[in-house]
Amino acid sequence: MPDLIINNEVFEAEVGETIMDVARRNGAHIGFTCSRRGICTFCECKVEEGAELLNPITGNEKSRLSAERLENGSRLSCRAVFKAKKGTVRVTSRSEEVKQQFIGIFKAPTIQDKNDNLGALLGSVKQASKDYITMYPYVIKGIASGKAGLDTVNPFKDLNNLVQDSKRVFLRQIGLNRSKHSK
Repeated sequence: MPDLIINNEVFEAEVGETIMDVARRNGAHIGFTCSRRGICTFCECKVEEGAELLNPITGNEKSRLSAERLENGSRLSCRAVFKAKKGTVRVTSRSEEVKQQFIGIFKAPTIQDKNDNLGALLGSVKQASKDYITMYPYVIKGIASGKAGLDTVNPFKDLNNLVQDSKRVFLRQIGLNRSKHSK
């Protein structure tokens, strides 16, 4: 069984599961809004180790992530599928990067470090906003071609799962929930 390290926490994964499947099951800090459709980019993560254990980059990822981001190891966790039975994949989620940038504003030892963290945070917010805005032409094209339904970007389509997953992430972040699937 492969291991998945998300934001320095180790979880067990199974062949055929996506990084998102493992993250949501365990309440790991990875963003999600499009219900695994591969269009919102909120679940973007940087694969730091073990990329060869995952499926090749998908068409959704190529259309939603820049060549530079792909070259730097970015994947959409809802599209990155485990294909190997053994090994370790290590990722850092965009959500975690933003969280660390925010915390860094307050914990950095110098004003310059605080400013650097603020600049990085503003850059991340700008990128996330751009990603979300540019999602709509992609969605409209999918709807027009019949490849996507009108509910494609409705995060409330599966409201119960959204609430339960958000609760698991929140409880894990404040230290009240450690999944039985984590190591």
